[in-house]
Amino acid sequence: MIRLFRKVRNQLLSEGKYSIYILYASGEVFLVMIGILLALQIDNWNDHHKTQKELSEIFDEIHDDLVLDTTSVSRILTERILDNQAQERIIFAIQNDLSFSDQIQNDLGRLMLKRSVPLVSSGFNLLKESKLISIDDKILRTALIEYYEQVVIRMKDEFQEDGYEFETVWLPYVRHNFIEWKFGNYGVPVDWESMKDDPNFRITLQMNLNNLNMTILEMQNGLSSATYILELLDQ
Repeated sequence: MIRLFRKVRNQLLSEGKYSIYILYASGEVFLVMIGILLALQIDNWNDHHKTQKELSEIFDEIHDDLVLDTTSVSRILTERILDNQAQERIIFAIQNDLSFSDQIQNDLGRLMLKRSVPLVSSGFNLLKESKLISIDDKILRTALIEYYEQVVIRMKDEFQEDGYEFETVWLPYVRHNFIEWKFGNYGVPVDWESMKDDPNFRITLQMNLNNLNMTILEMQNGLSSATYILELLDQ
């Protein structure tokens, strides 16, 4: 093709048809420019297609992560609410000087527990590593960043604090003041009457109840945020 163009140009020059030569040369330049633009357009389309495919795969992984998160948080949130109710009943029993009962025995097994919640962020980490975090959908981008870089961190902080209290405060107390204690099931104190009169036990329960209420609140916020993102991804 190039050889043919060169032959035509040489023939026009040899025949002295300069005006036609200029038009012809201009046409060649135009065709070259069109070819370059088409090539660039194809490259851009290929890059866009590749990016969209990569983004779609990452969103699928984020979706799966969030399904796992909502399942885990929902399950543990139910347990934490029951823990909260048990702790409130124990505080009520102490304040009203109630005698030891089966209900109190069951509730003592749910005090100041730590409950782990595995939160998965592999999909979001891939999104950040791929440098596609600046996705066009501003609403989705904002929701993802808020969930993984704020909501999840707050939940983990609450879980860590619950775990710290369980390990450093509650377990040592159980070892010295209980005959039997089974995680989440029951507790049999050495002397319930003495336990009711223990001011350290009372204040510890009240402080932990405040922490537990905050944990429940953060878990509810996390569940709401994750569910909202799932709805955006499904759309």
